[in-house]
Amino acid sequence: MKIVDVDHLSFEYGNRRVLHNLNFSIRQGDYAVLTGENGSGKSTLMKVLSGELESAKGRVVIAGSDSLTAALHRIRIGYMPQNGTSRNAFFPATVEEIMETGMYHPFWKKWAVKDKKERICRTLEEMGMKDALNRRIGELSGGQQQRVMLARVLISKPQLLLLDEPAVGVDQESLRQLAAVLKRRNQEEAMTIFLITHGNQAVFSGANRFFKMEEGGVEEK
Repeated sequence: MKIVDVDHLSFEYGNRRVLHNLNFSIRQGDYAVLTGENGSGKSTLMKVLSGELESAKGRVVIAGSDSLTAALHRIRIGYMPQNGTSRNAFFPATVEEIMETGMYHPFWKKWAVKDKKERICRTLEEMGMKDALNRRIGELSGGQQQRVMLARVLISKPQLLLLDEPAVGVDQESLRQLAAVLKRRNQEEAMTIFLITHGNQAVFSGANRFFKMEEGGVEEK
């Protein structure tokens, strides 16, 4: 079953074409990695898939719907954008408070789970960050912040996980932890993962599909 289906997708910033006639699909349970040079359009594609950018030509179908709003009613989608930690340096929230925001579903209008504290601790422990529960997010290193932000996305147990450059600015320990958790979640929970990376492709050893983006086009390797 296709969980993401991209059909003749194009996108332009003004008069500059960034994505050109893309056609590819991600099956349920896939762990797919997209590589490409900086400026090739990888992040633009992820923003279109996540709904951050809307004015695109072509069709994007997620969970059988070409409306992201409708798709969010059908499945849980987790999205971690590029440089997701860049604004955290002076943010006063604690790690626990950051994690709580990942448990709120915008359409249910309530907290998604009752055992908040237990699930927060369990998810942070999976990422090796349980001891940071009461620390402010800005006190952590870039790699530690990235682990917390991934934990925030994972806490809702998304069925589709979209990650834009999760390895950027991450130390080796955090990178290994991140890769191990993604592999385990995909294999044990059949979580569908679509991940963009500029490098470090070999680190994501659990992936079963690899795509490359060049000059606004995508091909499977």
